[in-house]
Amino acid sequence: MRRTAEELDDPEVASRAAAVWIGPPATRERRCAELVRLDPSFAAVPEVLRTLATRRTDLLDDVLRAAARDGLHGRVRPGAKPWAPRLRPADTGRWLPRQRRQWAAYLASVASDEQVPLRERADAAALVGSPEELIALAGSAPHPVAAAALGSLGTFCAAGPVTAELLETLLRHAGTGGVRGRAAMTAVRRLLDAVPDGHAVPLLAPLVRNPANPVGTRKEAARALGALTGTAVLEALLAAWDEPAQHRDVRAVIAPILTRAVDRAEVADRLSAAMREPAVREAVLGRRAPTVPPGNRAAYTAFLVGLLRDGDDDTVVDACRALPAQAGPEGAPDLARRLAEIAVDPARACKVWNEAVRQLVSLPLTPDTPPLMASAFRTLLHRAGSDDTEIRADALRRLDACAETLAARQDDADLRAVTDSAIDALVTAGLLRRAVALAQEAALCAIRRADAAPALWDRLLELIGKRPERLSPNGSLHLEAGRAGPVAAALDASRSLRGQGSPAAGRLALALVSAVGRATGWQDPWPGELAALREHPDPDTSVEALLVVPGNAH
Repeated sequence: MRRTAEELDDPEVASRAAAVWIGPPATRERRCAELVRLDPSFAAVPEVLRTLATRRTDLLDDVLRAAARDGLHGRVRPGAKPWAPRLRPADTGRWLPRQRRQWAAYLASVASDEQVPLRERADAAALVGSPEELIALAGSAPHPVAAAALGSLGTFCAAGPVTAELLETLLRHAGTGGVRGRAAMTAVRRLLDAVPDGHAVPLLAPLVRNPANPVGTRKEAARALGALTGTAVLEALLAAWDEPAQHRDVRAVIAPILTRAVDRAEVADRLSAAMREPAVREAVLGRRAPTVPPGNRAAYTAFLVGLLRDGDDDTVVDACRALPAQAGPEGAPDLARRLAEIAVDPARACKVWNEAVRQLVSLPLTPDTPPLMASAFRTLLHRAGSDDTEIRADALRRLDACAETLAARQDDADLRAVTDSAIDALVTAGLLRRAVALAQEAALCAIRRADAAPALWDRLLELIGKRPERLSPNGSLHLEAGRAGPVAAALDASRSLRGQGSPAAGRLALALVSAVGRATGWQDPWPGELAALREHPDPDTSVEALLVVPGNAH
């Protein structure tokens, strides 16, 4: 076996022969020494390396020198691939400090070598056990290699003292984002898991507070602080917030963390004062609402209500959007009252009252909603009768916006009373086309709910009168094929409308027949319904019915 290992040119066979030859425990250490002195590349045989790393560390010097010189090139390693075996820290811990430094320097040289493929470089970086070498690699190597170095840094340093300088280094890289940033943040979390929160806060707090640090570093330090617990965390974040030169993006990271303690006046006051900063406002009121502990939900709702009262226009708009999810069903009546007040407040800007209207109509319906909306409509109607053109125009615009918003909610049958009240207000204000559009949408949505709703169609025809051009060109009926309820309701409604014989009723009946005919593939009885409309007494209806091609699903 020894002769095979020493003389055969095939590296695979030589490696296997060496592993067999050193097998007997009694002679293993001596035979390993003989092989390594003959050719240091035999250290690449796993069984030989394990013996050197754990029992014959005195032989490592020759191996480390050969690795540094030519990558351990030799009989069992004739190629030029880098050599970076994974060794346990418990094993390398037996080595002399000088040997550990040599090993770390060798691995760092592989990780830094631009001629080595990135995969091998990253593997070598992950094995480096020197913080100095790892920090250097993290700052200079390509992203995959730097990420591996940062991950190794977090693992290696978690066993030792965690310093502010080390955290600052990692957080600086975390602030760059990408694969390097994610690896750095993972290392930070690993380090912080290794120390009590009370010790981690004094390390992170100066990093967030110091305006000389990069913005990315401060942001990541703030996020790391937010993951800790204890009163010292809040104090540190407030101190960082109050830093005069603090960057707005850092405050935007701190803001949702502070929102957890919005029940404290010093927190609520700071957040309210910062709402003019778009980044902070988005962090507190945006689509990704901050997570507030259940015990502080009421305080957060009160905070949002205060913004409705005291905020600038952009803040009020965002608060209107955020409040419905926070108030919940139990807070809906009070919120509806506040939104209604904003909707009719003449001092509010267009985008503010528009958003208030949208959110008001979207709230869960309560017994107070219809009278509340009716009161708002009366207020607007009163202003619509003003002799002042600007006051009248503003009131009409708000009524129009209410109707448009309600039209988009007609799938909700519970809004019938509010819709009727809105139509009455629109008619009184002279907005007849908008009243027709809302009534038309209400009738069509009733069909989708499998309700023929004859009263809604009668009201629609009453509003149209002898002016069929008032029909909304945007109103349309979309049905899912196979839904029997809506199809039956559409049949009842279309026959009733056809029987009235008026131009408006004829056009509505034709719209229903055309839509349902296409949705059902013109199955019976829809071809017959179309044929009947071709004989309609209104000439416009009969001619338009002739233009419809039954059997054309499009």
